[in-house]
Amino acid sequence: MLDLRRELIEDTFASTLETLAFITPLPPEGPPAPPANAVLVRTGFIDSRFGAVELIAGVAFGRLLLANLLNIGPESPDSTEQAIDALKELTNVVCGRVLRKLSEQGAGSFQMGIPQAAPADLDKDWKAFLRDPSACVFDAEGNTLAVRINVKV
Repeated sequence: MLDLRRELIEDTFASTLETLAFITPLPPEGPPAPPANAVLVRTGFIDSRFGAVELIAGVAFGRLLLANLLNIGPESPDSTEQAIDALKELTNVVCGRVLRKLSEQGAGSFQMGIPQAAPADLDKDWKAFLRDPSACVFDAEGNTLAVRINVKV
């Protein structure tokens, strides 16, 4: 099951990022360092279990999304808030695509939640991602990030 979750999130995240923001995520070269100013973004879902698509990324990656999606530069007075909104929207789209694929494979229907963001606790959150065999770590134009499908039975 972990291999299927990893493959699903890896493929879905990469194709979504390439399609929406013209960014190709690659495997990191060497041990991945945690992102600076990291944010943990979750878009939850419910079927017979509770779960979420989760992303840890730095605000700088959110600013890169903003620049590619909306041509909003870091000099914008609201760029930090907008960068976090861009990370939330990315996670929202990825979650929707993951759930659609699962439904097409006969998993039933899901209810999706609203994306939530909070500062990441790198000691706790980043290390949990690195220990999770279903998590994927990427380098996206010099930005380290990690994504996973976290399911609680």
